[in-house]
Amino acid sequence: MQQLAPPYAFYPVPEGNNDPAHSATSELLTLLAPVTGESFAMAASPYAVDQLYLQGAGGWLRPRTQKLVAPARCKLLKISPCRCLWTFALSKSLRLYVQIKAAGELPYAHQQVKVGTLLRAGQTFATLSATVLKQHPMVLMTVQQVKSTTPLAISWQCGPLSAAEDPIIKVYRIPAYQAASDLSTTSSLISK
Repeated sequence: MQQLAPPYAFYPVPEGNNDPAHSATSELLTLLAPVTGESFAMAASPYAVDQLYLQGAGGWLRPRTQKLVAPARCKLLKISPCRCLWTFALSKSLRLYVQIKAAGELPYAHQQVKVGTLLRAGQTFATLSATVLKQHPMVLMTVQQVKSTTPLAISWQCGPLSAAEDPIIKVYRIPAYQAASDLSTTSSLISK
């Protein structure tokens, strides 16, 4: 499970507590693995910059197959010129970034769809080149909240996962009063 401090607006997912505040937490969205492989927490990334959560909360995968699939129903908003970063709209206020990190020649993947395409969960959006797959690339997957102040929490599933079958990220809506309580606790800890 990923825990982020403000300003990212993602909070820890409440677990195993019968407190009424925790019972008001609701699952907002489940994202499936975009590629078959091994999943790791962001803190385990070999790139220090990933641990800063600049593109939001998430984690990374070590792919075992070439096919990249949409992890949920989403709209493809942007593709980087090097075809190593895809930006998806999951909703009006949530963005998903899927980025390939490798040491090979660009482009890292062959494009299967165009910007503006509405994808269904499990639909292929790109294929990693065989050369890149041999170099043990990383597929970084992050969720970022935009245009909203709704408090959200995220959980990340680590371990072996199958593309379009196994859940990798769950996004939860948490009560505003619980988030405010978490922030005041965090603020008091920071000020000490």
